[in-house]
Amino acid sequence: MAAPNGMRLTSGVQIPADASGLRISEGGEVSAVLAGSDERVALGSIVLVTFASLAGLESHGDNLLRATPDAGSPMSQVAGEEGAGLLRQGYLEMANVDMIDEMTGLVLAQRAYQLNARVLQASDQILETINNLRR
Repeated sequence: MAAPNGMRLTSGVQIPADASGLRISEGGEVSAVLAGSDERVALGSIVLVTFASLAGLESHGDNLLRATPDAGSPMSQVAGEEGAGLLRQGYLEMANVDMIDEMTGLVLAQRAYQLNARVLQASDQILETINNLRR
């Protein structure tokens, strides 16, 4: 199995060319209907991996992480057990940012910046006027 970017899944699940109706359960079991059969056949399972220290993972962009020695050794888990997440076939993860709140915050920050810039300009003008009065 491969991700859309071409990276392969390392769980060793082999999908025959004549397989159809591929499904991945929340627990990670991969199954399909093979040619010449009406029954669904289990092809393998996807195992999730966690690390003792998430701070030891190094970001490499595009949601990719690389384990460093600080992360500890990888611990395999079955999806849905012992706090491991669930696998959801056909779902797309949503952003964890509310766009309206972020845009509102951005507009407020921009207005605060403009106001501070005007205050600095006004204070510069006042100081310039005071300097000119002394002459």
